[in-house]
Amino acid sequence: MTKTCDRHKTSIEGFTNKELAIAVADLRYDALAEFLGALGLQLDNDSHADRNRGRPKLAEHLDHASSNIIHASIDIRRAWKICEPHMEIKNDVDPAA
Repeated sequence: MTKTCDRHKTSIEGFTNKELAIAVADLRYDALAEFLGALGLQLDNDSHADRNRGRPKLAEHLDHASSNIIHASIDIRRAWKICEPHMEIKNDVDPAA
């Protein structure tokens, strides 16, 4: 029997998961920190929702992942503070555009 879940995608349209990871990793560090922070907070929200639905084991793992990603966001923000003075930033123009 195949299990399906229409709510959770297995990929983002237009990207393989590897391409998506590379695209995210290529963000400027301040943008990457913002992305990781938002991802961590979303996983924290999911953790609370699953705990409220009676799924404590899932909630525990999501909570742990959320915490790790938020800590990664903090470390990337620190990396940005090191890099920022050495970068020429022109009106926050996206170089990919």
